[in-house]
Amino acid sequence: MNMDSIYSVCILCNKTKELSQDKEYCIVKDKEKQETYKIGFHEYAKIYSIPGLYEYIFYDKLRCCSPEKVSSLLERAIKADSIDSSDLYVLELGAGNGIVGEKLCKIGVRAVCGIDIEKLAEKAVKRDRPTVYEDYYVVDL
Repeated sequence: MNMDSIYSVCILCNKTKELSQDKEYCIVKDKEKQETYKIGFHEYAKIYSIPGLYEYIFYDKLRCCSPEKVSSLLERAIKADSIDSSDLYVLELGAGNGIVGEKLCKIGVRAVCGIDIEKLAEKAVKRDRPTVYEDYYVVDL
């Protein structure tokens, strides 16, 4: 699905430098519904409720590369220590909607268990990446 055909996102970069992390936001325009939303970057329930929106905002628009970086660092450590990735069981804290877990599966880890505080993150995982996690827990640590 081409998210650009459904949404446009305005990231107010000049303003975010002045805001604390929990106050950063973007403006999302739903082109089909002709509605506009102001969504905080940490309003995960709102973001996860719209399929693909998290990836669209953080990976397509803001160019976040954390999942690739985390998985490549682990893959490098595995190779350096001659570890078989299929022997690894990973506990992912702050698993969100499963992007990192998906990358870990691609490098061959045996199983990934996810934990997140947000109930809608679990729903997003079940909707968007149902085969990534062996188990997924919603819990406030």
